[in-house]
Amino acid sequence: MQIRLTEAEFEAIERKFRNSGLKSRSEFIRAMIFEGYIVHFDEEKFDKIYKLIGCISNNVNQIAVRVNSTNKAIKDVVNVPLNIAR
Repeated sequence: MQIRLTEAEFEAIERKFRNSGLKSRSEFIRAMIFEGYIVHFDEEKFDKIYKLIGCISNNVNQIAVRVNSTNKAIKDVVNVPLNIAR
C-alpha cells in the first residue's frame, strides 16, 4: 500500500509515531487504522493551560521558600495572595 503525503502530514505522522512508544512505524499505522480514533484539540488552549500551570507552580514555590526560610507556617505566610495570570 502506498499513500501520498505532504511534508507536513508526514512530519505529523512521524511525531505521533515517536510519541506512541510503539516499536515500528508499521505497527503504529496498523494500530491507528484498526484501533485508533481521531481527537482534535486546540494547541493554543494547551499553551494557555501550560502557562497557568507554570504560574501556579511559581506561586507554590514562593510559598515553600517563605515557609522554609522561617521554619514555620504562620498565618501571613500561608494566606499570601496567589497571583495567577488570566
